Amino acid sequence: EELGIDKTDSAVRANLFITANFSLVPASGDEPLLDRRVGLITSYNILLDEFATLTAQNDARERALRQIGSDIRTQLALYFSRNG
Repeated sequence: EELGIDKTDSAVRANLFITANFSLVPASGDEPLLDRRVGLITSYNILLDEFATLTAQNDARERALRQIGSDIRTQLALYFSRNG
């Protein structure tokens, strides 16, 4: 999503929305013990150089994926601490 607009009506900032669904399923294959969706919005600059913009977008994606991974680990840790 492009959001920052300069005087020439060109986008200068963008948001990247990333979501992930995950489930914790017992080995027996019964209903999931945990079924969640996590999401994150991260921003990056849209630059004059297309390669620099692509690099910024990739960096934003990597940051978001690391944070989503951390959020999933936290939710799993909370589940296991509560349910032994």
